[in-house]
Amino acid sequence: MVTKKAILKLLKKESIPAVLIGGLAMRIYNSPRVTHDMDLAIKTIDVDKVIIFMYKHGFYLVMSAGDETVRLCQTGGEASEWVTSERPGSMSFFSFPDPVSSQEMPVSSVDINSEVDFLYDISIPFSRLYKSAQAIELDAVTISVASAEDLLYLKERRSEKSPSDYADIEFLRNLLVKNRPHQKP
Repeated sequence: MVTKKAILKLLKKESIPAVLIGGLAMRIYNSPRVTHDMDLAIKTIDVDKVIIFMYKHGFYLVMSAGDETVRLCQTGGEASEWVTSERPGSMSFFSFPDPVSSQEMPVSSVDINSEVDFLYDISIPFSRLYKSAQAIELDAVTISVASAEDLLYLKERRSEKSPSDYADIEFLRNLLVKNRPHQKP
């Protein structure tokens, strides 16, 4: 199985720019947040490249998840068609320990630790997000991590906020206040 760190390294090698956002980005800023998925912002124009990339590395796009099964696209072509017709604004990919033999798989076969989400319809233009991102060296891999200001902006603009979103907003506001340069009287 390809690790999340390897995905970041391979995206860079394939010249697909991505910015880490979400819970793992929050962890970089020392948030107590615990998460299993990796959220990456990408350019809309790179959606098809990302689909090809993820299928090449054994990941499948999940179209929907129920209590007992998940529906996924078995090929990159199906995934591209689904994204074009549904226009979801994001894509969730998972790897499976066993070969995928059907469009519907039992929820129990999903490795939640393998989830990688690509978001391309977000409230900040990608070029701005990328420009203000911090380059962080993590285990010999340089990754672009959204700035605390941009993470806060994204969290505040979410239409449906979870309790963890509210906690993240409070954490980011406190972080930004703490790191604000002190003005002399």
